[in-house]
Amino acid sequence: MSIKRETLDFPYNMLLNYKKIKSTTCEHNRRKYRCKECNGNGICEHNRRKYRCKECKGNAICEHNHFKYTCKECNGNSICEHNCIKYICKECKGNAICEHNHIKYTCKECKGKGICEHNRIKYECKECKGKGICKHNRIKYSCKECKGKGICKHNRIKYSCKECKGNGICKHNRRKYRCKECKKS
Repeated sequence: MSIKRETLDFPYNMLLNYKKIKSTTCEHNRRKYRCKECNGNGICEHNRRKYRCKECKGNAICEHNHFKYTCKECNGNSICEHNCIKYICKECKGNAICEHNHIKYTCKECKGKGICEHNRIKYECKECKGKGICKHNRIKYSCKECKGKGICKHNRIKYSCKECKGNGICKHNRRKYRCKECKKS
């Protein structure tokens, strides 16, 4: 007995696609191709997705070692005319920007999902024990004891380290906000 396509409540093609997807899922309820536990073909030797692995030079990586779609040098698809990522560009009114001209997720006025009950960013809230707080009760990124990513090899904050030429240092080897010569020009 065959089922007539007209009698089905949903398109027949969806039923066929469901069968294909079901057969490609593994025991971990993921696609076999992308499952790390099953050693899927889409996973590289560095335990990442092949196409996104910088070490393997995956298809999503450009010649500048950035993701193609967000590479400013390659004019990736996600880069706007203002040289920003489109969805967070304030001038373009990207999808991630709210009516208050902030990123929606962390906008306190909109009560974004990234704001906790203490009206702080969840990730950095000490009272909520956010993921961005280290065991020393500091922000991980700038904790010297944890050697956070914001700390340079000289044990200073990278941004304001003169020896590392951090982004907070001007061409006159002074802090940008204090440099009188930079303010004149």
